[in-house]
Amino acid sequence: MVGVVFGMAMVVFFRVQIAWSPWMVVAILGLLFVAFIYPKTLFLILAFTAGVLISFLRASGVDLNENVTEMGQIRFIGEFQSEMAAKIRENIGDERAATLGLSYLLGMKGELSVSMSELLRVVGLSHIVVASGTHLSIIVEGCRKIFGRVSRFSGLLFSLVLIFLFGAMIGWTPSIMRAAIVSSLTISMWYVGRKWEPLRLIIITMALTLLVEPRWMANVGWQLSFAAYAGIMLLAPIIKEFLILDKNKKTFLNNIKEVLIASVAASIMCLPISLYYFGSFSLLALPANLLILPTMPMVMGATLLSGMMAFWPVVAKAFGWVARVMIEFHILIIEWLGEKKMFLFTIEKYQPGVWLIFVPIFLLILWSYVRRRRQRQEPLRQPHRKRAQY
Repeated sequence: MVGVVFGMAMVVFFRVQIAWSPWMVVAILGLLFVAFIYPKTLFLILAFTAGVLISFLRASGVDLNENVTEMGQIRFIGEFQSEMAAKIRENIGDERAATLGLSYLLGMKGELSVSMSELLRVVGLSHIVVASGTHLSIIVEGCRKIFGRVSRFSGLLFSLVLIFLFGAMIGWTPSIMRAAIVSSLTISMWYVGRKWEPLRLIIITMALTLLVEPRWMANVGWQLSFAAYAGIMLLAPIIKEFLILDKNKKTFLNNIKEVLIASVAASIMCLPISLYYFGSFSLLALPANLLILPTMPMVMGATLLSGMMAFWPVVAKAFGWVARVMIEFHILIIEWLGEKKMFLFTIEKYQPGVWLIFVPIFLLILWSYVRRRRQRQEPLRQPHRKRAQY
């Protein structure tokens, strides 16, 4: 999988193509020599080489000069989405609140007003109106808890069906494809009672998304999606360890700390990408996410039920009212924070120096990974104590 990601990077960014030459023969002989000296590395070398070859073969028939953002949408699911949106608008009542609610639930950010889009950008909340892993994880977690009470297989089956329907309804954007693969792999491991190693899960998901569409590697949405996810999975645990946060305590204050730490980690990982492509970064992103994200599951649930319960008008109207009240609270916070534009940090776009921010971040993650590996191996290295002689 690492070979696939590396190979795609070579093809997409550097336009490297396979061509036999004396240097390739020298490289192959060098790999064989290393494998001969270190036999345990033979499998890793062969696997990495196979991944590179697979990536070259997959990208060979793709026009890399053509930009692509998402894959097509199934027709009847698109019609269902339109009907659902109409019912949600009717039951919420207020057009402004309904539009923001649909952006939360279905990623329909194109219908937001220019002023609201600008406010979301200023406060660093543009990601909440783009259907992404956060939205899908909320929906899948709810499905797993509901149907998991029947049986683990029911939780797995309905979660996988929901993942496919959500992606088909929203459109297979890079972030949705990443979230769908992560959710599918995670729920499958939950079914068998095991967990993924975070770094391994990230690399496998990267490779699979690039095999689906190699051009996504140069897509900003793909880069931001994986950066945010890597921040939550790799950087957030390090921050929790430094703060001595007990993740087993399920108190309200601890949940707030969890949301804050996840937001900080995701923002740090996305900072170089945002500065390079957009030339801006909002210092209000942390307080805004802290105020908005904890209520997102309730808002999305109430918005969804206001459309799903349309056959029962009284109940649908009740859920619509609940959704409207919470969304209006969100709008109030967004407008109040959006006036503080002095907290929006801007620089000139496409400055390559901003990528150096990743160096200390990666070194910190590498240090933490090596330290954890040593801690796990430490008990195995301790000599056995001899029994006392009496």
